[in-house]
Amino acid sequence: MTFSDRLAIAFGNLRRMKLRATLTIAGIVIAIGAFVAMLSFGAGSRRNVVDEYNKFGLFTTMQVYTQGEGAEGESPAVIDDEALAIFATLPGVNLVYPYDAIKLKVRMDSLTCEIEAQALTPSALGTKLFSQLCEGSTLPRAGERGVVATRGLVDLFALSAPADLLGRHLILSRHVASVDSGMSQALPSNLSEVQTIINSVNSDSVRRQPLYLRRLVEGEVSRAAGRFFTGFMQGAVVTDTVTVVGVLKARDGQFGLKPLLLPLETATTLLEAGPSADPISLFADLKQGKLLGDPGGERADNREYPKATLDIEQHASYALLSDTLTAMGYSSFSYAADFEQIRRIFIIFDLLLGIVGLIALITAALGIVNTMVMAITERRREIGIFKSLGANENDIRDIFLLESGLIGAVGATIGILLGWGVSRIASLVAKEIMRNEGVEPVELFTTPPALIAVALTFGILISLIAGAWPATRAARVDPVAALRGE
Repeated sequence: MTFSDRLAIAFGNLRRMKLRATLTIAGIVIAIGAFVAMLSFGAGSRRNVVDEYNKFGLFTTMQVYTQGEGAEGESPAVIDDEALAIFATLPGVNLVYPYDAIKLKVRMDSLTCEIEAQALTPSALGTKLFSQLCEGSTLPRAGERGVVATRGLVDLFALSAPADLLGRHLILSRHVASVDSGMSQALPSNLSEVQTIINSVNSDSVRRQPLYLRRLVEGEVSRAAGRFFTGFMQGAVVTDTVTVVGVLKARDGQFGLKPLLLPLETATTLLEAGPSADPISLFADLKQGKLLGDPGGERADNREYPKATLDIEQHASYALLSDTLTAMGYSSFSYAADFEQIRRIFIIFDLLLGIVGLIALITAALGIVNTMVMAITERRREIGIFKSLGANENDIRDIFLLESGLIGAVGATIGILLGWGVSRIASLVAKEIMRNEGVEPVELFTTPPALIAVALTFGILISLIAGAWPATRAARVDPVAALRGE
């Protein structure tokens, strides 16, 4: 008996038991449809994360931090301009730029809010992370002091869309501590104040009590110091007017972004006016010796930063670069290494979804077993006739295996189409919900060719496994007993 003969007999048998075959195929269709839809969701979620990482260039971005504590007897490694120059020479590093946040007040029209702005070099503004704009560009026009905002600033100013922020003028102000202001408060402003201090001195007490003059001077110095500190902290307000030339797709806080991105020259103008009047920042500068500058002058222009960002080559070794930075006394964070953890989570997620679909598929396989066993009972005479005409056990087994395989192939094919259709409908509904909620719609489902191949293979393989025992049982039917029974 040739293969075509076996296939024709299998088709004919399925046509004769249409209802039972249809119900069995329906079980396979539902199981494969659920399998494809669930894994399409997993594949879509994974693709969205990969696209997001690629879009913002996170696979080629590494953050470098200070460790805070150095080795015994050694000062901790700091991230300053000298360290940035060393980072730039490491193998695989394309670009290095520091993280430099500035506390500012931003006023647009009558609304004012306090934010942190991030100073960036022109080369840093050209990286992928800062090039994903929903409006405008990162390049200002000639003579324009341009800045780039995140979508979080749109929310702070209660604007309806990022386009409403584009081209708007912002007044940036920074409260700085001022020695001049402190001195103006500490010293007498005119001769009358000096004369008042002199008149308050009791000459008799000076002659009779030696400690009187000392207490008088100490008290006046203490009051002058208090007035100096008050005036120093009141300081002055430095302002600058800039124009929003672009709005990033990312919101502030995402990937460590601040609401406003300033070109380095704009930030330098604000920073050179003096130290921040914020007490926490002021005491931090005083502790690091930056408030009054470096007496030796060696580090006057060598600023320190809390962290730096490395833009590295696509095929650079993250592990090697991280080990090098650790040996230099720094800690690092790689988005590529972080993605490896995310990838493991997706693998587990896909396995869980696949197991659920596989359970449904096994349940449908029981239906195939039932169908084939019932077919053996009903077709014993037919099996006996085939064997009396010369068909061997392999021929009978192959006929039943072909029937179960055809059930699996048809069910898997229709199930793949069903799963794809369900995922398309669910995707359209999800996108509409996202639009209504004001969220940028993304594709939640994707059905890669590999998933289609796996689903089709699983459908046929499970069906063949389910039909193996009934096929073997059919092959062992005694033709004499089968014909005598009829």
